[in-house]
Amino acid sequence: MTLSLNRTISPLLIFLAFLSTASCHKAAQSPAFTVDNTWQCEVDGISYSGTIDTSFIQVHPGEHDTLITCNGTSADKKANIHFQFDISRSSNTGSSSPLGYLLFDTSSTHLLQTNYASNLFVTYQVEAFADGKLKASFSGAVMDLSAYNGPQHRITNGKFSCAAGQGDSEPKTFSFTGGNIASGGSQPVNGYFNNVRLLSNSLIMDGISNDGNKSLRLIAHTGGSLKTGTYSSKDGNASMQYFVPSIYADYVTDSLGDMTLTINTVTGNIVEGSFSGKDADGTAFTNGKFICRVKNYQPQADSLNKWLFCEDEYSFKYRIFGGNVLNATRSQSGSIYYLTINGESDNGSSHYSLSVSDYSLLTTGTYAIDESNSFNKFSYFHFTSPAVLRDGDSVSIKANYGPFYCRIDSLDDHKAVGILYGGISIYNYSTVSYIRTGRFRATF
Repeated sequence: MTLSLNRTISPLLIFLAFLSTASCHKAAQSPAFTVDNTWQCEVDGISYSGTIDTSFIQVHPGEHDTLITCNGTSADKKANIHFQFDISRSSNTGSSSPLGYLLFDTSSTHLLQTNYASNLFVTYQVEAFADGKLKASFSGAVMDLSAYNGPQHRITNGKFSCAAGQGDSEPKTFSFTGGNIASGGSQPVNGYFNNVRLLSNSLIMDGISNDGNKSLRLIAHTGGSLKTGTYSSKDGNASMQYFVPSIYADYVTDSLGDMTLTINTVTGNIVEGSFSGKDADGTAFTNGKFICRVKNYQPQADSLNKWLFCEDEYSFKYRIFGGNVLNATRSQSGSIYYLTINGESDNGSSHYSLSVSDYSLLTTGTYAIDESNSFNKFSYFHFTSPAVLRDGDSVSIKANYGPFYCRIDSLDDHKAVGILYGGISIYNYSTVSYIRTGRFRATF
């Protein structure tokens, strides 16, 4: 049995009412105590604190028969924390199962999580629960997911308390009806966002289902600032990636599936909208809704001249990068003619470079890097961004071997317009990825 909380129905920690009625008479006779719907902990001695947002339980057989899951937001609205652990309803206090789960998106770039394979876990201690109230403490160790085999961090002095009839209304939820293949068909999905940010002009919304087992990523290429509008995956401006271990039940890119994502309102750094469409297998997902607060939002003005490319690895990692063109030049060095375009995003921390060259005067048409790396066909394409991290490395995407193509659709003394597509190398490793949608517009 699962009891879940949907904030559209109530923002309250309703599951604790179930605990108070389903637990034994011993719990009901516990001394009165107070709670304040807050959490706090220290990570390597640095203090974090905030409020509890939503909670729910799953009841299952066994000694520890109740799985408690809840999430909270930091006081500065930049960090999110997710708790999950087992308790026994036959006792009102005591240690939980030692393999407690914790996911903590700190207010910096770090995403911390328990890792059982590395013997990194959090132990929860139930101090009291009765009359619809719960108090618990926790401590342990977590791994930094932003680095490959990342450093360990110690969690100490963790505490949280919550009560039915109270709770926070932090905007961080999503819901949709989608292709939950693992459950035998289309299923309603509800969850919360644990990490939302604007990177290289794309709004990236990462969320976790309320049962903690599934993940959702929505992407909308909004430009340098958040704005209302409808974004289409076919145009390379939207994506959905819904993971149900161990498959992607819904996966939409510029070349797979078809979806539209609409941002209905933008209030400061809070975004609310909807989404729907069909995934790569033609399965429909409907009634998608989301509301979230964008972390560390710094708006940037959009230029008339822009660049964009969508990159898709075979390992179901799809990304949309874009930004402004800073400058473009047409030049000649000896017998070689060049078109060079430089751009940026993330307020200058991400860099885009494109160069096309030939021994003939450049004109419209397709220029390619082939397997022999012929110089007179295409010089290079390169993108770097320290703001987007994978395995602890800053992003480095290159196309300096083939086949990779630049098609110039318009070229004169005033502007250059074209598209990019083909194979690229990524993260300075042997990982091969592909661009199927890439475009640029630049003026001289």
